[in-house]
Amino acid sequence: MYFSELVNWFHDWRRSRAERAIQADPLLALYGSGKELWADEHADEYVKRLREGWE
Repeated sequence: MYFSELVNWFHDWRRSRAERAIQADPLLALYGSGKELWADEHADEYVKRLREGWE
């Protein structure tokens, strides 16, 4: 086996392990969920809007 084949195998193996870990962990599985809710508003603007009524 050539070195480049070994490297490619390792990258594929690592990616599949990471995907299985994400599927097995409920918190990691939530990563990215709801991102469409925040797509139109920057985080700083959201916080500023929340704090407008504060004294």
